[in-house]
Amino acid sequence: MSPSFQIRPIEPSDDAAMAAIIREVMPEFGADGPGFAIHDEEVDCMAEAYARLVKIHEPEQLGDLTSER
Repeated sequence: MSPSFQIRPIEPSDDAAMAAIIREVMPEFGADGPGFAIHDEEVDCMAEAYARLVKIHEPEQLGDLTSER
């Protein structure tokens, strides 16, 4: 049985979706004050700033597997 998801390196075309996920999820856990990554410029360019893998459940659903550069 093949998996219902795909894992691949992050690409610049993923940046907007990843930034949206980060900016939505971090405040849910109280991580939105000064000093939290949500305010970092790198959030808008994750493919450039981090070596990340993304997990794709469906064509428009990204997840994140982190490996900081």
